[in-house]
Amino acid sequence: MDFPIFAARGTNARMARQALEDLAALNLLRDFIWIDVDVLSGSDPKATVVRCGEAPQQMRLEQAVGAREGAAVQLHGINIIGESEQSGLLTSRNVNEVTERLHAVNAAPTGTANNLMFTEVNASFDEESLPTFNGYRNLLVAPEDSKSPDSGATIFHADDSTNAGPSFSLWVATSIASLAGLWVGFDAAPAAQLEPNSSARLVRCYTQRVSGEKFQQELQNAIFDLSTTPLPQVVVNKTPVNVSRDAERGTLPQRAAQEFIETHARDHLVTKPRETMVQRNERQTRGQALGNAFGQWAKNLFGRMGEFWSELGSDLAASADAAVQSSIYGNDSSVTVGRVDVAQDQGKRAVTVVHKSDDELTAGLRPLWSDYAGIASGLVDAKPYRASGERPNAMQKQDGLTIVQSPSDSIPGPSERFGPQETLKVRQVLGSENVAPYDIERQREVYRDLNAKAADPEFMTAKANFERWQRKHQHSFAANVGAGLRGLYDEQQTILNQKQAELQHLKAQEHKASQMSPWHGILRWLGWVTFWSLAVFLIAWWIGNSGDAAPRWQWVENLNNASGKTYGWMFGIWFALWLIVYMLQILVSTLHSIRSQKLRMDQQKKIENAERAVAEAQVALRCIEVAYPQFIKVSDLYGALLEKPFGDISNVATQTLQPTNALPEAINLGEVEVDKQDIDHTASVYRRRFFDEGWLTEQLRTTLEQAARDIANDPVNPLQIDLDDVLGSPSSLSRLASRVSDESFLNQDRSTRTWAEVVDALRKDDAVKAKLQPRHKLQSPGYFRQDILTPLGVNRNLHDVVENTTVHAESARGQDLSSSSITLHAGSPGASLEDIKLVSSAPTAAQSTASNAEEKLSDFYEGGDF
Repeated sequence: MDFPIFAARGTNARMARQALEDLAALNLLRDFIWIDVDVLSGSDPKATVVRCGEAPQQMRLEQAVGAREGAAVQLHGINIIGESEQSGLLTSRNVNEVTERLHAVNAAPTGTANNLMFTEVNASFDEESLPTFNGYRNLLVAPEDSKSPDSGATIFHADDSTNAGPSFSLWVATSIASLAGLWVGFDAAPAAQLEPNSSARLVRCYTQRVSGEKFQQELQNAIFDLSTTPLPQVVVNKTPVNVSRDAERGTLPQRAAQEFIETHARDHLVTKPRETMVQRNERQTRGQALGNAFGQWAKNLFGRMGEFWSELGSDLAASADAAVQSSIYGNDSSVTVGRVDVAQDQGKRAVTVVHKSDDELTAGLRPLWSDYAGIASGLVDAKPYRASGERPNAMQKQDGLTIVQSPSDSIPGPSERFGPQETLKVRQVLGSENVAPYDIERQREVYRDLNAKAADPEFMTAKANFERWQRKHQHSFAANVGAGLRGLYDEQQTILNQKQAELQHLKAQEHKASQMSPWHGILRWLGWVTFWSLAVFLIAWWIGNSGDAAPRWQWVENLNNASGKTYGWMFGIWFALWLIVYMLQILVSTLHSIRSQKLRMDQQKKIENAERAVAEAQVALRCIEVAYPQFIKVSDLYGALLEKPFGDISNVATQTLQPTNALPEAINLGEVEVDKQDIDHTASVYRRRFFDEGWLTEQLRTTLEQAARDIANDPVNPLQIDLDDVLGSPSSLSRLASRVSDESFLNQDRSTRTWAEVVDALRKDDAVKAKLQPRHKLQSPGYFRQDILTPLGVNRNLHDVVENTTVHAESARGQDLSSSSITLHAGSPGASLEDIKLVSSAPTAAQSTASNAEEKLSDFYEGGDF
């Protein structure tokens, strides 16, 4: 690739430069540098840098050559014959000075330089020879203009004012552009294909360009149009899967959101619900139950006396503690007098809740939001949201898969928010943040605020607009998820209220011991009767035997005289009666104790379950409170990505404007004819090719990586973001969502890679290639017009075209479908002054010519003539 630098002088040359600058401003020419030799002298020479699509800039030569960005310099000298006092001609000294200046700034020309000479027929010329230079290509551009060699030509004649002035200067400019390869898309001068020659050589160029910009712009819009979701190509086990759009808009997003809430959000945000339940009944055999009861009865049988004295002591101590409590602290005091009853504390366990920080809760929810983002994008590109191949059941149908009708049905983007379209008065009430379609909490606040001011007609209108806006977006996946999260919160709040009331009821309910069996009292009375009757009998027997006299009573004397066998029989029956009554009493008491202990355990279990349910509901509420802002940020992030996954493609191709001035006929700028059916057909072909399963996921990842790089390179507040962990990091998520939602980021072109693939494919499409072919065919090289030649030149056959070269450029830019060609015709070398029709100028004529040239410059050199 070469970089053209032009050296020229004089008024006509400056007029040609102005025409070149205007063509470059229309995006028709590539970058070049123009050096005016008349202002080159001095220690700080200047040059004009002309860039495609930009205004020209004059700067120091050393700075100007930086525009070439390392490309090889191709030097072109411009000589325009016919200007007064030959001020438009370059001399050998001029070109040597230009070469030395370029050497000094490390921009030495490479290859053979070109000397481009322009003239009119019978132009004024008072030199001994044509301005040719040794070692150059000395090319004299034939002063003729035609569409093709075999069509009628316009001759630029010095005596013909019709083609003088701007027409001649424009012809000079376009001829320079063709010979030097300035037209956008070319990277070298076609003239460089000719051999150097010391004498003049006639040349002419035909330039044709067929622009595909309008065609490609409409094709781009059709390919990247996401108002209707593309149908991705899905293949499972080498079998194509039928993919269709949701027949009834909103049905699929609603079902997918409900599935997400129940199978994902509930698992992550709500602890598995446990109903309040007593301890599960233990199954025992009859023998086990009797054995357990007998063991407890035997234990109580031999320990009852110790328990009796222990209970008696405890009762006395409790009475004393109660008296002190009542007299000193009172019964309602938080201070309790008395010893800790270890037996009562056994089995009572507190429900412990581990409280996590908000950051810990957020980090733990990363898998939830990863699934949410995966499902949201999968509703558009049909990709499973997990590596295991899982898709929402809502997408599954008997004959294939279903996707949403539009990406906004998944997560609406920033342009769908409520607020910007409202009046300033309403926006002041809404605040700085616009309302997202999925932010249910914010919508409730806005509705409440608008409803409170509904008496104002302006706010009444805003309220009606808000309600219409809600109805429009309530079907989206994100809006349904937002409503589902709110529903989970309300559900857990209801559960919390119920469980708290139940817990208070259980704690307030004093456990009442079941009534002892009447047999317990009867047996206890019989036991005491047996015991005390024996005791009274023995006391009476002792009293009857007291004293020195004979027994007081006959029964005492009889008893004293009884045999040992009688004693054993009598007291044995008495003891046996007491023992039987005592054992039966302990049995009844043991059975009652077993039942009472079971009731206490059941009651404690109920309280523990109620406490656990309260704790679980509280934790779930906190999780949802932390998760909701995170849900909003994730939706902000992916909503922006889904709205413009390819950025703003409206200005992907630089628009080339057609000049309003009539260009020379040798310059043909055409446009591909656009057929809507052809556009639709071509777009459908490439949409099927590029929008396959997962196309959106890959595009989103690329966009997120770009946003992360932008944030990391932020000169004010750089931040390194780990995209694999960003959904679990509140600060990184917020920063990334803000960057992606920013209008400057959204409007960037991110379709470059995909469109480049389309262009590469289109270049191989025969139908498209046919559209880009030039409309005017150059059937034969023909001949140069003889008007510029003297009879001597005609006799030497200098009008014969001996070289015929066509240079093609497929594209004006890397992603442009334009096609260009420059056809160069060259005659025989060796033309001299005697072969060209020029006339000697008298001093008076020169004075007149100078005046005309200055008038031409003042009329033409105003800028923006095209």
